[in-house]
Amino acid sequence: MFEELYALAILYANGFDTGKQYQDLLNEMTLQGREDMLELQYLSLKDAAVHTLYMADNGTKYDPDTFGRYLMRYLRETWEGKSLDFLGEHLYTLWRGLPESLQYEYPILFFCYADDEAGFCREKLISEAQCRMWFEDVFNFYENGKTVRIGISLSDHLRYAGKLPPAGQTPEKP
Repeated sequence: MFEELYALAILYANGFDTGKQYQDLLNEMTLQGREDMLELQYLSLKDAAVHTLYMADNGTKYDPDTFGRYLMRYLRETWEGKSLDFLGEHLYTLWRGLPESLQYEYPILFFCYADDEAGFCREKLISEAQCRMWFEDVFNFYENGKTVRIGISLSDHLRYAGKLPPAGQTPEKP
């Protein structure tokens, strides 16, 4: 259950609207007798979320796979209506704030490329639909049997989209 609280806290701390869900889950955990959560009840929402991040970084045991499932689930639920620039910037910031042990695990590793992907769309190298498909693939990682169609480098992704020449060929100058 801490994995879910951690996922909600890191999303809230990075600009996603998960504060109410975080507070509801914290209340539920406290009512279930989780004494380690009791002190969070006396903090503001922002301070409680920050303290949850501190707990995750400093010894509170959690399962990274379960955390990833919750993180992707809540991202899937909250990303609708967000601009690609918002996603790119906030997911990259979220990635930087994670412990290194999580940063290089799939699908979280893709967050470090999120800002690049949004930039490719902004510069019309790929369509917004392709970019949104990229984010959907990442967010649906666990539902797709832990596979991501775009588990390739961004340059390979652009080659596939027809925006870069095949590997080994030099791009033409405009």
